[in-house]
Amino acid sequence: MTNESQRNVPNASNPTVQGIVAANGTPFSPLFMPFNAPNMAVCSNAMILTCTARSVGAVTYLNYSPDPLDNFSFRPEFYDDMQGQRTGVKARYYGIGLGWQHWLSPQIEFRPEVLYYYSADRPAFNGNSNAGIAPTKNYTWIAQTDMIWHF
Repeated sequence: MTNESQRNVPNASNPTVQGIVAANGTPFSPLFMPFNAPNMAVCSNAMILTCTARSVGAVTYLNYSPDPLDNFSFRPEFYDDMQGQRTGVKARYYGIGLGWQHWLSPQIEFRPEVLYYYSADRPAFNGNSNAGIAPTKNYTWIAQTDMIWHF
């Protein structure tokens, strides 16, 4: 379980803060950091300049190994981004993942997985904050894999 907090996060709801960021008045403004800049927080009071952003998360793994070379995983997750600072959207997120870990040799490990995420409170997926495109979906599917070469 994780419990994160950060103090003095700029308030995305405050017009003064929005003006400072738009005028490139911070090191994280679009002119200086157009991609992957830290998100501002959606504070409960629009009049304050900053607030404390909090998030809570929990994940567990349930594994099954039918033989020494294979492992199957079921991974339920929960994440509450209370001010939207971590993910960019203030929402509670639920996720389920299924994965397979297979050893091709003592040095090579192959790990594909499929995940489903759902944002309970509002759309959080299918947007692009760098291009000013708001999220339009409250769910997403992710398929990913990696190969690990142990040396």
